[in-house]
Formats: sequence, C-alpha cells, structure tokens
Amino acid sequence: MQRLGQEDSAIQELRNQIGNQAGNMQVLKGEYDRITGGVSGLQERHKNLSGEVEANIREMQTMAAMTNEINSQIADLKKQLVEEELAVEKDVKKLEASGNTTNLPFGVGIRSTVAHSISSAPTYVREDPAIKPPKPLKEMTEQEQVDWAMKMTEKEMTPEEREEAELRQALEASLRD
Repeated sequence: MQRLGQEDSAIQELRNQIGNQAGNMQVLKGEYDRITGGVSGLQERHKNLSGEVEANIREMQTMAAMTNEINSQIADLKKQLVEEELAVEKDVKKLEASGNTTNLPFGVGIRSTVAHSISSAPTYVREDPAIKPPKPLKEMTEQEQVDWAMKMTEKEMTPEEREEAELRQALEASLRD
C-alpha cells in the first residue's frame, strides 16, 4: 500500500510537472505570437516608410528640376540685363559724345549700379570683418567701391556668374573700342 501511495504521489508529481510544462508552453506560445505580431507590424511600418522615402525622393527630384529651370531663367534674365545695361551705357556715351547730357538719368550705367548696390547693402554685410572694405564706403570713390565689390565677388562666383562677368567685360571692351 505504501508503495501504491508512493506511485500515486510520483504520478501526481509527474502530472504537476506536465501541467507546469504545458503552462510554460502556453506562455512561450503567447510570447512567440507577440514577437511575430511585432515583426509583422515592423514589416508593415518599413513598407510604409519605404513608400514615404520614395515619395520624398520624387518630390526632391521635382524640386531640383524646378530649381534648375529657375536658375536657367535667372541666368537668361541676367544676360538680358547685362545686354540692356550695356545698351544704356552705349546710349549714354553717344549722348555724352554729342554734348547732350541734359537727358541723362542720374546713376546710369553698370558702375553706378554696382556702387549703389554696395552703398545700400545692409549694415551687417558692410560691417562683416571677413568682407570689410579697406576704408568706410562713404569715404570711397565710386571707382574704389566698384573695384572693391568686384574683388569681393570674384571669390564667390559660380561658373555661370564668371561666364556672365566675362561676357560683361567683353561687351564693355567692345563699347570702348
């Protein structure tokens, strides 16, 4: 009998262990389901983010194309402005040569335009030590202001601006001849 009681007790112990193992398996299955659900959610989020990234890339490409178009239009307008300024300079020189200076507008020409741009620049630009003029702008002649401005812009010119400056210089030289 005692043996039977021990076997019953051993069987009960095994049943308890099996129950515990079954409980542990349920916990592990729940954990597995939670992890796979999380992975599925992450995969869906990754898919959504990939779509957003692709949309952002397309938008940036569109903006870059628009920027290129705008820059092209700006370059065309700058060339047109240079040509118009040179035409005005030519007309002014003709009027000056004929002695008729009564119809000349104040501040015509490229040089006075550049000098005006410099003298009307915001204070923080004029007082920036990196681009500080050799003496105060009010004390500089118009030619000194132009020379200083040209010197400062040479360092910052883009290839398009260099091309424009060369075109302007060539046109000015042809007008002088």
